Amino acid sequence: MAMPLAGLRASLPRVRGPVIRVPAPPCLKLEIHDRNRTEST
Repeated sequence: MAMPLAGLRASLPRVRGPVIRVPAPPCLKLEIHDRNRTEST
């Protein structure tokens, strides 16, 4: 989770804490799950 979060933060330096904190967790979790599933298959 540290890698994707860091990448997002680097990609969106303007977005700080609150803005990325709320919409990030669910979206990140879904994307990570999707990637893990694809890699697992």
